[in-house]
Amino acid sequence: MPQPHLSSIDDSPLFIIGSGRCGTTMLAELLGRFTGIAVTPETHFVTKYLSRLEHFGDLSEPANRLKLCDAIAREPRYKLLKPAWDGATLAAESWSDYGDLLRMIYGRFAAAQGKQRWADQTPFYGLHLDTLAARLAEAKFVHLIRDGRDCALSVMRTYWGPTNMYRAALWWRDAMQSITESGCALDDSRYLEVRYEDLLSRPLEQMQKICDFAGEPMTDRLAAVCRGGPGAEYRLKRRNTDKWRIALGADQIRIFEALAGAELEKSGYPRFYPGARVPGRMIRWCYRVDHRIRSLPANVSDVMRWARRLAA
Repeated sequence: MPQPHLSSIDDSPLFIIGSGRCGTTMLAELLGRFTGIAVTPETHFVTKYLSRLEHFGDLSEPANRLKLCDAIAREPRYKLLKPAWDGATLAAESWSDYGDLLRMIYGRFAAAQGKQRWADQTPFYGLHLDTLAARLAEAKFVHLIRDGRDCALSVMRTYWGPTNMYRAALWWRDAMQSITESGCALDDSRYLEVRYEDLLSRPLEQMQKICDFAGEPMTDRLAAVCRGGPGAEYRLKRRNTDKWRIALGADQIRIFEALAGAELEKSGYPRFYPGARVPGRMIRWCYRVDHRIRSLPANVSDVMRWARRLAA
């Protein structure tokens, strides 16, 4: 298949965002495999340098351009965006600012896959939604929302996430507040909220809504996946909801709902314990200490992961 020239890359990219552990990987796979959109893996470096641009000075100066591009080229996740050019090649290309540089990097990634559009599926970019939306004025954002109790259950099983329900509730609540506040400030043509549970229970309807929002046609292959059946190329985990009802204890549910119940209800998830109260000061202190102790590295591999996390 001939690859499209960079100049033919569509100028309406998509960012798939969320709290984390909310289904963005599944949505990215559906769009990346069954539409004309090239979806990146999680990149992580975009907002890292967006917040440090002043450190690189005037980007019209060749030395400053090279300094920025060399830094990006050393990022492990940048190297996943084939063809991942080296810093000197990036710096020599024609771009005027950081936004243009990102368009070029993502555009090359899309062109290498024979596609004319790109999307990024890094969930936590939602925490920088306002600055990303300003830097890439043409970008659109799909916010995938999942029941926070299931997100908390999932994130506590990771090596990098909160280690107890108190911290997990704050993690989900703060992410939701930040993303929805910034997203609602955008025009409806740029920001769309989709519930993970609706995507699993009514996939054809919800994927059509996402495709319409993105300006991307619904393909026959994607429609077939949404309808399911024995010959489907991809199987949705339609029962991957409400796991918290079995896996979480009553005390954990009460703590989560006391801290994040308002955000649950705003997103259409009723509380299980409407009268749950925020833990007292001493209990909150114990949860914070517990999180710090559990977050300490336990072995050499944990030390390495911990060090990378601090350096990120």
